[in-house]
Amino acid sequence: MPFLEGLASNSVITGAAVAAPGVGVTVCQATIITPGLYAVEINLMVTGTAETLLNNFLIVLAPALSTSAPSLTGVPFRFTVPRVQIPATGLIRVSAVAAATAGSVYAAYISATRIG
Repeated sequence: MPFLEGLASNSVITGAAVAAPGVGVTVCQATIITPGLYAVEINLMVTGTAETLLNNFLIVLAPALSTSAPSLTGVPFRFTVPRVQIPATGLIRVSAVAAATAGSVYAAYISATRIG
């Protein structure tokens, strides 16, 4: 796969989509096996029926960071953390804060590359 060329063996890439997720439902999750310093990029997208909750994503880089994503003004929305220390079995998770509008689809793509 050309888009994976050059990535370190300890990079993590995953993506998923969930139709109208409920409160606290995980949209996408990546587990870090090798502890270290990572550069993390998360792309968020809402498709389907017009969603009114455009600030309905929670991003967790456990145990270092938990934050709500800013309101989506463009799609996809890119959230970047250039340097974050993640321990062994740490995780990166994107979930819905509140119940989504029926007919909407929430999607997330997580890329974490070990840089130290």
